[in-house]
Amino acid sequence: MGDSLKSYVQGAFIGSGNLYMDILDNTTSAKTGEILLGNVTAFKLTTPEITKVDMKSKMRGSYGNVIKSIRTGYKQSLEFTLSDYTKETLCLAFMGDNEKLVQPSGAVTDEEITPYAGKYTKLTYRNLKNAPNDVVVTLATDPLVTFVAGTDYEVDYETGRIYTIERGSITDARKLKVDYSYDSVTGSITNISTNNRIEAYVRFIGLDRVNRRNCELELFKAAITPASEIDLISSKFTELKFSGEVLTTNDGTGRFLFLA
Repeated sequence: MGDSLKSYVQGAFIGSGNLYMDILDNTTSAKTGEILLGNVTAFKLTTPEITKVDMKSKMRGSYGNVIKSIRTGYKQSLEFTLSDYTKETLCLAFMGDNEKLVQPSGAVTDEEITPYAGKYTKLTYRNLKNAPNDVVVTLATDPLVTFVAGTDYEVDYETGRIYTIERGSITDARKLKVDYSYDSVTGSITNISTNNRIEAYVRFIGLDRVNRRNCELELFKAAITPASEIDLISSKFTELKFSGEVLTTNDGTGRFLFLA
């Protein structure tokens, strides 16, 4: 009994770990480098769905028994949940791609806009400088006609927008020219819906917390699909959920390792 109990305890499993993903190039299927997806709150493989064709006996002594069987299909899915909203995870969630946002400081003269009362109009640049004469709005057809900030318009300096105040002097659809200065900005841009599919190599590096065993799961190729809403207003920590299908390659579908 003691040996059986010992074996059972050694076989118990409580897992934790890191999930990495290498997004494959859509044209060549080449690897582009593994990225850590952050805090993974769930990572599961579903039970395989196996389809097969059976040959049943019609013989007198074994009628109805299966005498030969061939597997015609194999399908296995994965599910994972992330709690980190990073440029990499949002790229997966939006089915998009990332690029760097680099805006050096500078100045613009005579940028033409078409305003509408009670509405915002976007300028080319953001992070506008906020000091006297840093933003000047004039009539496009007569630069001597200058409008007054706080009376005719307001400036959203952070996003780079001009708000036209209702009952001010600016008439709808009458073109304006804007002079302004702006500071540098860096960040990242996630372009939405630029990919019609996401295929990836998946690596999970885990730890069996019961027996302190290291483990590792590799999936050679998987098709990844967003499976939850993207919550941008919440009173609690939000999560991103994904599902996927494990794909078969020339090397099989993957492998699982327990490391001593």
